[in-house]
Amino acid sequence: MSDPFTFRTVYWVWLNELRGIFLRTKRMLLKTLGDPKAVFHASLDDITGLLVDNGGASATSVHERPGTQALGPLWSQRNLKQAESILTNHDAHDIETLCAANWHYRNIFAHDRRAPLVLYYRGKLAKPEVPMVGIIGTCSCTSYARKVTKAAVREAVAKGEVVASGLSFGIEALAHETTLSLRGTTYAFLPCGLNKVQPSSHEKLMERIIDHGAVISPYPHGKEALPFRFIGRNDLLAAWCDPLLVVEVRLKSGCMHTARRALAKGKRVFAAPNSLLEIKSAGTNQLLSEGA
Repeated sequence: MSDPFTFRTVYWVWLNELRGIFLRTKRMLLKTLGDPKAVFHASLDDITGLLVDNGGASATSVHERPGTQALGPLWSQRNLKQAESILTNHDAHDIETLCAANWHYRNIFAHDRRAPLVLYYRGKLAKPEVPMVGIIGTCSCTSYARKVTKAAVREAVAKGEVVASGLSFGIEALAHETTLSLRGTTYAFLPCGLNKVQPSSHEKLMERIIDHGAVISPYPHGKEALPFRFIGRNDLLAAWCDPLLVVEVRLKSGCMHTARRALAKGKRVFAAPNSLLEIKSAGTNQLLSEGA
């Protein structure tokens, strides 16, 4: 594995993990100053001036805005220790860093204002031009949904596409497993640090995915799979995939959130229709009425 502190990666991780400044503000600083190393070495006056210039506010009110409170102490105490610790831990666990400037990620980052500055992955990424289809669905699926999933995976693998999902039980595990059985490439997006797997019973499946694709997360080593992190994972999956196939979901589910986020991003979303009497397909039938 390459030196984790090369190519200014440590500055990317520092800015990504920096609390007290909104993501949109970090993006503005990057756009204005050029790279995260320049942001790190900028003075408090430089940062305050940029916030004023881009927000049309006084220097005093900058310090009162949500997301920029206590900017003075935040800036005077900045250091690279946390970022260095993250990269050291990742190096020990074969976890790679994917910065917004990386060719695998830069187009996604540029077109999605919610995309984080940094992602982490294990495995090997396909070339960025390789199409990626996302396949998601309920944990407790019907035999019909299993047939649809397998057919969709066969078609995607035959076309040379990457099959992506969230490694959950049911449809998502089936999508990964079917891809692997066909010798295709699959990505799993996780809601936790890559030192563990979610769900824990899918550890062997995750290792197989790493051998034939990649596992990707917006969260560094040690982060647990808390509820809000599933939302971040779902948004990331929606950003990477086009199209996204929703095989079978209930009305209230994380998959419905993923599908709606994909629609909001202008992605193609397909939903497998089913009987109106099948409660497990109430969500997919609803998505069809919403523009999927």
